[in-house]
Amino acid sequence: GGEAMSNGPSGRAAQWQPAAGADARQVLRVPSMYPTIMDAIRRAGMDDTVLVSSGHYRETLDVRDKVLEITGEGKMQELLVEGPAGAPAMVQEGGFVRISNLLIKSSGATGVEVNRGRVVIEDCNVSGAGVGLALYGASEATLRRSVVCRCRQCGIVVSGGSRAMVEFCSVFENGDKGMAVTDAGSHLHLTRSMLSYNHGVGVAIDEGGEGSIEDNDLRHNGQGPLHVGTSSAAKVVVGSNLVS
Repeated sequence: GGEAMSNGPSGRAAQWQPAAGADARQVLRVPSMYPTIMDAIRRAGMDDTVLVSSGHYRETLDVRDKVLEITGEGKMQELLVEGPAGAPAMVQEGGFVRISNLLIKSSGATGVEVNRGRVVIEDCNVSGAGVGLALYGASEATLRRSVVCRCRQCGIVVSGGSRAMVEFCSVFENGDKGMAVTDAGSHLHLTRSMLSYNHGVGVAIDEGGEGSIEDNDLRHNGQGPLHVGTSSAAKVVVGSNLVS
C-alpha cells in the first residue's frame, strides 16, 4: 500500500481517492484481536496491515495471492516467528507481501519461501533454516536493512527466473554460500551489503543467472568472495567490492 500524504495545508490528499479508500484498509492486531498471525492473515483483505505485538509465534505464515503488510510492533528481539518443527516460517504463493521488524527462524529446509510472488523484507532477521530466503517461479524480492545468518546451507537462493534487490543487508555465518543465483532470467542486484564469514563463497552466480554486484564487503568467506560460472560470465557486472 502507499504511504499516506500528510503534507499540504489543505489536506487535499484525502480527497484524491474514493472515500472508502483509506478507511477500508484495516489494521489487524495480534494477539489482541487475533490470537495467531495466521488467524489475522486469513481474515485480512486487500492492503490490510497485520500488526504483531511482542511474543513467540510458533506457526507457518501461509500467504496465498494476498496483498498485505506484516509488521512487528516494538523491539524485534521480542518478536519471534518460528516455523513449527521442520516447517518454514513463511510460505508465499503469489500476491505482494511486505514484512518488517520481525525475527524469523526455522529448522526446516527454508525459512521464507516465495513462489511467483512479490515480497519486500525490511529490518528483519532470518536465521536457522537450510536456506534463509528461497525465491522460485519468477518471484521478485527486495531486502533492505536485514540480516540473513546462520542457515545450514545458503543465506539466500534466487532461482527459477526470480529477481532480487538486496541493499544495506548483512549475510553471514551460513553453512555454505552467502547467496546463490541460478537459472536463466534469475537476477541479483546486490549493493551496500556485507557478505562475510560464510563457509562457502560469498556470492555464486551460475547456470545462466545474472547479477550486478557493486559496493559490497565480500571479505572473509571460506571459499572466496565471488564465483561466476562460465554460463553467467557475460551477464554479471562486478565493481567496487571489498574482496581481501
